[in-house]
Amino acid sequence: MNINLFTSTYLGQPVYPQAYPDGAPMEPATGTERSAATMRNDLSEFLVAALGPDAPEIDPTLALFDDETVVERVPDPTLRAAFVILNVTVARPLIDSYLTNGIYTDTLDWIETNLAFTESSEPGLDGKQRVGMSDRYRFEHFAAIAPNIVHAMLHHDETFSYPEDVTVLTIATITYLQLVELHPAIAYRGTELSRFNNTFALALLNSHQAGSPEIELIVPGGASVLPGSPEDAPDFWTMIVQVDSPSIAPDVARVILSDLLKPDVSIPQPLWFSRETVELIGGNINPEVLGPVERIRFSILLTMISTDEVAALLNQTREGTIAAFDLAEIEAVLEANR
Repeated sequence: MNINLFTSTYLGQPVYPQAYPDGAPMEPATGTERSAATMRNDLSEFLVAALGPDAPEIDPTLALFDDETVVERVPDPTLRAAFVILNVTVARPLIDSYLTNGIYTDTLDWIETNLAFTESSEPGLDGKQRVGMSDRYRFEHFAAIAPNIVHAMLHHDETFSYPEDVTVLTIATITYLQLVELHPAIAYRGTELSRFNNTFALALLNSHQAGSPEIELIVPGGASVLPGSPEDAPDFWTMIVQVDSPSIAPDVARVILSDLLKPDVSIPQPLWFSRETVELIGGNINPEVLGPVERIRFSILLTMISTDEVAALLNQTREGTIAAFDLAEIEAVLEANR
């Protein structure tokens, strides 16, 4: 496994793991400010390359980028591209929620935090939530920023709980994986934020019962979500939770879960961020959102297993395995980064 895809040491917070301290040092992306026209073009190219020029998602997503209300609420072009790209993910309900539900105030913008991976969600003077992204990441690829927007917006009030963070990080990580599925090279940008997103993808994909194709967030007797890490844990829940206490979830979280989970799953109303909700997610992720084939593709991309090892397990040729799992683009990314 390539530990340099994941977090090493950074300007830390108490919750998130410094997974592989022996890995290469991490730095945020560098660059220059990008204009709205440049970002719109980048967004268009991203969507066309991933979905094809006639995909029905492209025009509505670009229209959101141009929408006057969206421009007013998310004025920075990079953040706006990150915000509207949610339209092609399971987190798409957050777009309308942010614009219309009255929970949030002011604008989504960059903030100074002096810490890694920090997005801000805290009550403003009017009692509504003020959300912002750490200005360490203003030069990151918009698709790498998008999961952090999900994270910030689902922390919808002044109350925080660890079950809330588990649920929010699960949704944010699946959002990230959906974007990586569109462009696998995103996982190999090598930047601080890229490695943060990869670390949670690694942990989520490894959080399951032995031999099971289902992701479960609480796995009694689980093996390892960060193999070889001094901060390893048996499951996604244990990696994060320090105190098991619930907090109320916003309505939009229930809407997202209705798409994220299998159609026959009943979601409580009202919904709480709680151990029970985390258990409900486990084993019930809709395979249309994240299925076994995608898990194998991501596992190969993140060097958790190789194509040759998958081929041997399935008693297939390497070429047959690449064809069966549509691995040509992933193998090209791996080859380019060897």
